[in-house]
Amino acid sequence: MANSFQYSSAKNSFHTTISMLPRLWISFQSWLARPYLFVVFNFVIIIIAALSNFQQKLSDKSGSEEDKSQPEKQRRKVSQGVWLEINEMEEMRVETDKK
Repeated sequence: MANSFQYSSAKNSFHTTISMLPRLWISFQSWLARPYLFVVFNFVIIIIAALSNFQQKLSDKSGSEEDKSQPEKQRRKVSQGVWLEINEMEEMRVETDKK
């Protein structure tokens, strides 16, 4: 007896779910109308822009703390060293091209 009750309740809930699918589909399609999509897309864009600005401010704060910890001359030496290496590599390339 209990087994037939479980079967009939499962059968009824399945039929109820299936009968609601067309209504859910129509409701979903109404949300795909232009005004709703416009609002949703703009909301997503605003959220992304706000999070991007927030992340940039956080990285600027952490970057300024790192900048204060390193002397300015040391930072310039590193960048000048990189440019010197690039120039040396380019000179070597030019010399090999001439040969």
